Amino acid sequence: MKKLTSLFLLLCMSMGMWSATSSVPSQAPDVMLQAFYWDSYPNGNGNAYGNTGWQTLLKDSAELGEYFDLVWLPPTANGDGTGYIPRQYSNLNSAFGSEADLRLLIGSLKRRNSRAIADIVINHCGNRYNSCDFWPLDFGTYGKFNPDNTWLTTDDEGNCGGGSHADVGYDGEQNYGAARDWDHQNTNVQAMCRAYLQWMKAQGYDGWRYDYCKGFTHDHINDYNLAAGAYISVMEYWDGNSDVLQSRLNDASWNTMVFDFSTKYNALNDGICAFNYAKCKGAGLPGAGKSKYAVTFVDNHDTFTRNNSEFGGQNNSMSSDLKDRLLQANAYILSMPGIPCVFYPHWVTHKAAIKKMIEARHITGVHSESEVKDEYAEEGGYQATIVGKNGYIVLQLGNKTIHDKKNVDWLSAYTLTASGNDYAIWTCVKETEYYMKNNWDKGSDWAWKKMTAVGDDTFKLENVVFGGTGVNYNTAESDEGNTWVEAASFKGDAISAGDKVTFTLDPTAGTVTAKKVDAGGSGEEQGGEEQPATTKFYITGNNALVGDELAWNPAAITVTADSYTFENLAAGDYKLKVTTNGQWATAKGYDDLTSKADGLIKDGDGNICFTLTKASKVTVTYTASKFTVEIEAVGGGSGEEQGGEEQPATTKFYITGNNALVGDELAWNPAAIAVTADNYTFENLAAGDYKLKVTTNGQWATAKGYDDLTSKADGLSKDGDGNICFTLTKASKVTVTYTASKFTVEIETVGGGSGEEQGGEEQPA
Repeated sequence: MKKLTSLFLLLCMSMGMWSATSSVPSQAPDVMLQAFYWDSYPNGNGNAYGNTGWQTLLKDSAELGEYFDLVWLPPTANGDGTGYIPRQYSNLNSAFGSEADLRLLIGSLKRRNSRAIADIVINHCGNRYNSCDFWPLDFGTYGKFNPDNTWLTTDDEGNCGGGSHADVGYDGEQNYGAARDWDHQNTNVQAMCRAYLQWMKAQGYDGWRYDYCKGFTHDHINDYNLAAGAYISVMEYWDGNSDVLQSRLNDASWNTMVFDFSTKYNALNDGICAFNYAKCKGAGLPGAGKSKYAVTFVDNHDTFTRNNSEFGGQNNSMSSDLKDRLLQANAYILSMPGIPCVFYPHWVTHKAAIKKMIEARHITGVHSESEVKDEYAEEGGYQATIVGKNGYIVLQLGNKTIHDKKNVDWLSAYTLTASGNDYAIWTCVKETEYYMKNNWDKGSDWAWKKMTAVGDDTFKLENVVFGGTGVNYNTAESDEGNTWVEAASFKGDAISAGDKVTFTLDPTAGTVTAKKVDAGGSGEEQGGEEQPATTKFYITGNNALVGDELAWNPAAITVTADSYTFENLAAGDYKLKVTTNGQWATAKGYDDLTSKADGLIKDGDGNICFTLTKASKVTVTYTASKFTVEIEAVGGGSGEEQGGEEQPATTKFYITGNNALVGDELAWNPAAIAVTADNYTFENLAAGDYKLKVTTNGQWATAKGYDDLTSKADGLSKDGDGNICFTLTKASKVTVTYTASKFTVEIETVGGGSGEEQGGEEQPA
């Protein structure tokens, strides 16, 4: 069940500047997975439900990405075991795996539209050699730090002295006895925490969970979030009173979410688990009208098997006699507002059932601020209707049958999407329709006209005569709640009364695009020949990622003339696909194709297929009367001997690093650069660790000539997979020269924003 959500690009903050950034997403459709439990690292003592090391999660990343929008990972700062006493924040090698494997996992999740959530432990830290000795921290361009005993609270158990402030926190629990306590009133500690979070975001994390938030005041959480600008922040503040949780959120200026222990204790532990469904109504932060700030959960690594906060009591929640109630609790959080967090042991043990619950949430568009209505609860049962962006969920729990008293026939409009013993999730998905209104025909009354859906959240009304100064649009043929758009606000062509127009509506952006039907390339006949105005070409092959729908291949080329050239495609099998007016179509004129390419065929889906035996330039010519594919082998590097030396004809370079997505196989990195000469330049790579990988004739290979490498770059090395590794300490231009006899990597620091001080202020390189 593919997630029906889209990720929005985050605006990057300048390194030297802060901006007022919310770490609480609005109407968030997200579902979170806590992708670990206590000691679930490889070779740990808590592997009853499988280990959650980076390599394990990487193998499961396709499935995780399909169901979870947020994946919460354990602490990755170097430390022992599960990681809650970190020693060195800038070292990402942990008991869960290597830094390289972690980067692979984060990259794989990103490619599947899932965000990695970091576990941030900044209340306390471990030591280097003794209680008063700490590891240095190197966050690259974000800062370098050498903590000492003056950074600790004066009342820390390490008795190091040197600090200036006593520990300040909440409920008398601010002092964490097992580790050294940072003094968050110390400006050095504050600068370190800001740099740490900025650096973690640069490693690919999109948000974080703050550990042990009773240990320091929450004005610092607001400060650190403003500095780093995460998509989401959530505090662990262990208290079952929703009023207390709201007070702590207020301390953080409402710039974070919080784990909703009040829902866990009241609705789940004391409600569902005790067969008292009356407690499900109006529970926790959602019941207090603060669902936007609630991350709901059934259990986590701390409550699970470790104390009587576990659902059902210590060591009980996974027992067979509690299975039904455990699934009811998951059905509750996955149907209600807030951001639900599924616990890994629950996921792997009851995967089939939980998948259906997540599917119900995603298809109806239930989100963190969804309205709960028609809520009915008594000791024997609970029922509520939850309003999503795309439809409705009706949740039923308990052994008492509950009917909608307003409309006993409501079930006829709903589908049973997920169910089990004493729980049912019914869904009703509404098909979004849009209507547009104007006095279309000059002098006539205004009338609503139904628009045609032509893509995700895009609607068209074609070939209408515009009769006024603007249009209304709405989801119903109703004047209530409609939106007026003046002609001056239209995108596209300037139009006047009497013009024949096609309108395109993007309701998400609130924009209306107007295009005159008689303008060039409209799809109508002009000069006896139809113009392919909105035709696009998509190409794929064995060296390209293959997706679906209009993302079939990211290398789409918009028609600007009759010819479209794909430069220097490597040898391999390829397909061409064509869209006309946003719809997939067989290329017009295909059946009487004129082609200079041998072996051109059409498959059952109407794609044009061909094979390149050598790196070639492919030119496509497309009009209504002619469709030509011309293939011209690229000169020079053919792979054959020339002048006694083999040319690396189909060699490609792939590069990855801590600022690049990392995939697998030939999609190791989408930023491959095809050979056009001996030099291949990657412009302005950010500071970080990088690897170069090489293909020869489509196969991964160690770069020829590596062992007698000629290089102008210091610190070049080779890993066990034959990749060439190097580190950039500053933003740089990297030029690779590759022939059969020479392999050179030259690194040139980019001028200007190098990260060095200029005019007294660090530049955001």
